[in-house]
Amino acid sequence: MDLHELPLTPTASPDAPPVTFKLIGIGGGGANALARLPLPALDGLATAIIDTDRKAIAQHTSPAEKHLIAPDLRGGLSTGGDPELGRETAEASREQLVPLATGADIIFLSVALGGGTGGGVAPLVAELATENNALVIAFATLPFSFEGSRRMRQAEESLVELRRACDAVITLPNDLLLQQTTDTESVTDALRRADEWMLRGVHSIYSILRRPSLINLDLASLRRAFVSRGGKTLYALGHGSGENIITQTLESLKMCPLLHIAETARKVDHLIVNIIAGSAITLPQINDLMSVISAQYGRDAHVLMGTSISDDQPDAIQVCVIGTTDVGTRNRPVRAAPPPADNANAETNIQHPAPKGKKPVVKTKGAANQDQEEFTFAGADQQRGTFENSDLNLFEDQDLDRPTYLRKGIKIQL
Repeated sequence: MDLHELPLTPTASPDAPPVTFKLIGIGGGGANALARLPLPALDGLATAIIDTDRKAIAQHTSPAEKHLIAPDLRGGLSTGGDPELGRETAEASREQLVPLATGADIIFLSVALGGGTGGGVAPLVAELATENNALVIAFATLPFSFEGSRRMRQAEESLVELRRACDAVITLPNDLLLQQTTDTESVTDALRRADEWMLRGVHSIYSILRRPSLINLDLASLRRAFVSRGGKTLYALGHGSGENIITQTLESLKMCPLLHIAETARKVDHLIVNIIAGSAITLPQINDLMSVISAQYGRDAHVLMGTSISDDQPDAIQVCVIGTTDVGTRNRPVRAAPPPADNANAETNIQHPAPKGKKPVVKTKGAANQDQEEFTFAGADQQRGTFENSDLNLFEDQDLDRPTYLRKGIKIQL
């Protein structure tokens, strides 16, 4: 037998403080998802539910901790689908939310956007968790189209706020369920499908950091994949089994509906791949799988891979891919630098009163005796940006992938 065909066996994990996790369902939709989830008993994973609706939270059968916020402000009632009221409720409950957003290295948020509590409270919980140095990953469901444009607009606005506060936001549009369900499938079973997408993501991150792996990853390595905020996240699931296991897995991954939504990044700068495979998996098979995934979603990406062995299905593979970009609106919050010391000799832009009858003149550093300059863009023989590695899109000898002001040599006045 060739050395490369020998089955791989897991290596022992080095001694290290165990990573802790918390899964928090926020608002009616987020809490309902936790109630439906068949959460396994995982060491180091705590669960909690946050809501303003006293009646709804009392009816939950989930073993998660239940927290009713702002009972005096809301009187135990919901926010009525008003995101602004949700934000006011969150701010009024800040002290109550602080301990809920602490005590874990990684915090997962389950939230349904479009209403009041989820969209209003989740961003603040994420901010508080970040202040306590937690990595925050949110699973956000978006409304069905038939719920109306107003609810969808509220969801989109809340999604922007959530992305700014979280290290990654994985969107789960409810409209996908209409494409995946059958005429005989119940509503509960259809909704559970979206819950399973979330569960797979939670389980994958958990497996990477808590279970013995062929390639050990720690929390510090994982943090490097979440350096920017505000951008889109790639999230896909795949599986395969049998003789053509790698081909099946790649085809399943390619057809994952979560890859074909507007909220998903197409190419990423950081790629996290979790592989759960049977004990017969070989090194060439892992190489083939990872080569295609890296080429498809981020050829030059920083790739983190975790592979664990499962004896439950010796001839099966499950793959979870999470990708992030460096094109977010801001980086993770850092401690602000102190203000510069006063310098009596430093140049300033202070405007002094002008003599009576004369207009004041404002002088700025380096601005004296300079005329307005023109800014010119790079020429055709320079960087083509997104289209650098693609064929030219020519029409009458002009590359249509280049903006009009570049093709026509237009100079932009500053």
